[in-house]
Amino acid sequence: MNTATRTYTPAKAMRAAAAVLTMRGYYQPLGRDGEEAVPTVLDVAAHLYGRAPVKWGDRARITRAIAQLDPGTVDGVTAWALDLPPQPSPYRIRLARLVRAGTATEDDLPVLVSGVYAWQCAQQRAARAAQAQADRDRSTHQGAPDERITRRLIAAAVIEQPSRAYGHSIQMRYLVRFRDESGAVYVWPARPKDGRAALPVEGQAVEARATVTRHETYRGVAQTWVTRVRWTPADQA
Repeated sequence: MNTATRTYTPAKAMRAAAAVLTMRGYYQPLGRDGEEAVPTVLDVAAHLYGRAPVKWGDRARITRAIAQLDPGTVDGVTAWALDLPPQPSPYRIRLARLVRAGTATEDDLPVLVSGVYAWQCAQQRAARAAQAQADRDRSTHQGAPDERITRRLIAAAVIEQPSRAYGHSIQMRYLVRFRDESGAVYVWPARPKDGRAALPVEGQAVEARATVTRHETYRGVAQTWVTRVRWTPADQA
C-alpha cells in the first residue's frame, strides 16, 4: 500500500504532533520558504510513515518525546476538537469530523497537526485569562513611594523592550513582572548592564529588595512599580 494513502488514527497523529511541538518548542506551518524552522507536519509524517527524519537524530528524539508526553494530552485535544463553538469555522468543523471519523490519511495531517497547536493556544489563552482574573481579585498595592521593601517573589514575565542608544553604547531595557505569595503584582523596568543574563528567568523564585516608585492600576490590576532591585535566588538566600 502506498504510504500516502495508509490510514492511521487521529489520536496517533495528534500524539506525535504534541511530542514534536514539545521537542521543537515551536509550530511551523508548511509553505514558508527560506526559514530554518522545520514544518511540524513533516516531522509528524516522517514518524508515522517511517521516513528519514528531517534532521539527523530526530527519530530518536521524537520517540523519546512521545514516551514522555502527558497521557492526558490527546484526550484534551480530542475533547476540545469535538466541543465546537456556537458558530464554528470551516476549519473547526473539518477538524471535528476527522477526530470523530477515527481514521485519517496523510492529506489530513496538516489539519490534525495544526489542531494540536490551536488547542495549545486555546489552553494558553484560558490560563492567561484565569491569571488576569486572579490578579484583579488578589493584587494590592505594596509599600509606599520611596519605601525600601523586602519580598519573596516569583518572576512572572520578563519582557524585552526596545533598546536605546546613548552615543556608542546601547541600553538594554526589560519589563519584569513579579508576584508575591499573596498575589500582589510588582513591575520593575530593568536596565541591566549585562543584559538578559542579569535578570531572573520566568518562574524563578527570588528574594528581592526594591524601592517603591509608584502605585497604579492597569486593567483592573493593582501594580506596585519598583526600582533599584537587588535579588538573589530564593534557594540561596
